[in-house]
Amino acid sequence: MKTAVVSVSLCAVLLAGCGSNADEDSQLEAVKTTSATEPTAMAAVLGSYTTNLGAAPAGLTGNPPGRWGLQLISPQAAFLADPGGVRFPVGNPMKLSATEVTFAPDPECPTQPGQPMAGTYEWSLQDASLVLTEVQDSCRDRAFVLTSKVWSRTD
Repeated sequence: MKTAVVSVSLCAVLLAGCGSNADEDSQLEAVKTTSATEPTAMAAVLGSYTTNLGAAPAGLTGNPPGRWGLQLISPQAAFLADPGGVRFPVGNPMKLSATEVTFAPDPECPTQPGQPMAGTYEWSLQDASLVLTEVQDSCRDRAFVLTSKVWSRTD
């Protein structure tokens, strides 16, 4: 009986010492909120978009003016379609988060100096429009296509 009382008392002391404070509760809530909203945000951006690009600036190649398509198929895969309907990967595998998308280096890109590097963009949805803002990208063609105009959702 004495052992049971000591065990119960020890558990009560340990549990009291593990009590949370307001700072810990708010930090835990922030983690829960981030974890819950990230998949929702990522799912919201997946889909098909179009934009109409004008002529590319001097020095950029392979970007004919006209209607371009962008498909964000999954958190790992995205494709562009040029005005002629030629579909190609943006830079797969890609990495999508709740605020950014990073495309793999594109060794085929003719407008990048030196070693090909990944392209990172911040993204935001404004109603049915996708806005991509370059953080960094060694492929100037890709940066031009993705950031020159707002992308309108088509699905």
